[in-house]
Amino acid sequence: DWEDRIKTTNDSTTQHRRRFEMICEQAKRGGVTVYTIALGSSTPNAEIKRCASTADNYYKANDASALI
Repeated sequence: DWEDRIKTTNDSTTQHRRRFEMICEQAKRGGVTVYTIALGSSTPNAEIKRCASTADNYYKANDASALI
């Protein structure tokens, strides 16, 4: 069960990140094109960037006006 594989720590942040990465990988393996947008400077960009299907499917916006 994939959910059991992410419950290897009591740290909820780590569990959240693992779950996020596993969902991204499952979607891509299923043929879904994943686009991601990181908003703000405190966003964990590495995980969001890896989630995108390609580098071109990732965008980093420093603030809301950069999204326009």
